[in-house]
Amino acid sequence: MKPELIKEIDLIIEELIEIGVISNDKCNSELRKEAIRFLKANDLLKKTNKPSQYNPKSEIYEIKKIGIETYLIEKDTYNAIDKKIKKKTLFNLNNKYFINFCFVVLSSFLAWFFTSKSESKTHKQTIEKQHKVISEKTDSLVRFQILLNGKNTLILSLKKELDSLKSQ
Repeated sequence: MKPELIKEIDLIIEELIEIGVISNDKCNSELRKEAIRFLKANDLLKKTNKPSQYNPKSEIYEIKKIGIETYLIEKDTYNAIDKKIKKKTLFNLNNKYFINFCFVVLSSFLAWFFTSKSESKTHKQTIEKQHKVISEKTDSLVRFQILLNGKNTLILSLKKELDSLKSQ
């Protein structure tokens, strides 16, 4: 920004504070018109009921204290920080759902992994118990078969004796 324009803006600000109104007439210099356009563009002036007249907004009093250059630097810094905050917030919001989704998938995988490990251990134990029960049943079945064979042999021998007694 040109130093002449900065001086003109400072003059207009002082005039606004002293008088309370400025005019944008045809008789104004180009530099003054440019300064008024700058103040309007930065939303530091508000229109009055009369055409081409403007009243100051509340920021003008702050500018008077610190100067237009400092005000613009602070405003640019504030806008830059505000943009960074908005970008960071938007990034966080956009990635929040992705990160949550990743946590859900990871926790599901871990839950499946640990339950399958514990299930495989309990499954092994169950199979071992079943094998033990089956072997016990097989052993008892073999013993029962041996007893049954012994009884059948005894019954046959008794039948033979009975037949021999009958035939005598």
